[in-house]
Amino acid sequence: MDLYSTKQAAILLKCSPRTLQRWRQYHQGPPYIYQGGRVFYDKTEIERWQYQNRAL
Repeated sequence: MDLYSTKQAAILLKCSPRTLQRWRQYHQGPPYIYQGGRVFYDKTEIERWQYQNRAL
């Protein structure tokens, strides 16, 4: 399991870390893990979320 910080996930998703924070607030965006007071994203979950939310 490759865990990414919010900043690393934002780079992968080509968005700002603030966008990811907003998505978490509104229960949108890729699934995340809250561990030790920090937020992490699993690379596999990010890729799955991107695939499921791609524009057709």
